[in-house]
Amino acid sequence: MNILIFDRSLASEWIENPVGDFVKQDCEREAFKRLAKKLKKHYPRLPVCILADGLYPCKNAFKICEENGWKFIFILQDGSLKTVREELTLTLRSTPPVSWYTVKQGWRITQDFRFQTGIDYHDKYTLNWVQCVEKKCKINHGNSITSRPPPEESRFEYVTDIQPDRDNVRAIAFAGRLRWKIENEGFNTQKCGDYELEHKYCRNSYNGLKNYYTLLQIAHAINQLVEKGKCVAAILKLRPKETFHNLWNKLKGYMIFCKPDTDIYSDEKEYLIQPAPT
Repeated sequence: MNILIFDRSLASEWIENPVGDFVKQDCEREAFKRLAKKLKKHYPRLPVCILADGLYPCKNAFKICEENGWKFIFILQDGSLKTVREELTLTLRSTPPVSWYTVKQGWRITQDFRFQTGIDYHDKYTLNWVQCVEKKCKINHGNSITSRPPPEESRFEYVTDIQPDRDNVRAIAFAGRLRWKIENEGFNTQKCGDYELEHKYCRNSYNGLKNYYTLLQIAHAINQLVEKGKCVAAILKLRPKETFHNLWNKLKGYMIFCKPDTDIYSDEKEYLIQPAPT
């Protein structure tokens, strides 16, 4: 489990049972407690917003974020936080949603945002609720005779300690959806982007497995910093269709097949050791 900001891993925590006899198995929530201590120790002043899935809306996660001064946006699944659901049923009014639409790759995407503030949870925490209902409709261009597919509809809900309003509700919902990108796109890059992450990449040593993935995380972080650098950005600006994979292959080819001109360095050395003219 990783807490990520801007797709770059700040810290990792392994989910593993203790050696010997134990009463309860380790789990993601327990690992989050350990990871939170590590993050606060190494980044005590860093502003953090935790994006997490439907496992995290609970008192312990709310308490950790409150004690550390962190913001959070947690996915709210159907059936989670029953008291919050009950209050939403009683207090949510049919106010006009904040609507937004765009056209992308032949699809018209309409998003309706709703929110509710000041929801009391166990007399300890005040939560806010944000919902995004997204509808995608295929656009037929010209006199196309092909039948248009039925609209696609998705619903996303979150609980957060960030105060939503009509101006920022879309940004909050967008930030909540970044959790999917962080968790899935990050691991997909590590599996398919020449990092060769696999489920069983070390069969003989558990410590070897942990060391391998730690080094893989470091390599991934370094590559992301390089990709955001001015040099690579300038190349991509001149050649928009260039890929990072192709650039890396060209760099490897240059380092393997292009030897430096040793004569140039030898001449420079001889020139430097020549005595000054009298």
